[in-house]
Amino acid sequence: MGKVIFALVIGLIFSSAADAATAFWTGQVNYGQSVTGQFVANCQYQYAGKYFWQAFVGNCPSSIEVY
Repeated sequence: MGKVIFALVIGLIFSSAADAATAFWTGQVNYGQSVTGQFVANCQYQYAGKYFWQAFVGNCPSSIEVY
């Protein structure tokens, strides 16, 4: 029984990692303030021909994982 549970846990770890993809920063950034009062960088990313914005405290990472 322990081996079965171990195999299921390992399977879940690898199956969730396979669902991730990489989005790349377009170089566009707007600085602003979040609703909590923190100063953030709103960074534009591109994945599969689609553009979206993501807020970060600090700088924009050159790539991020999307699910």
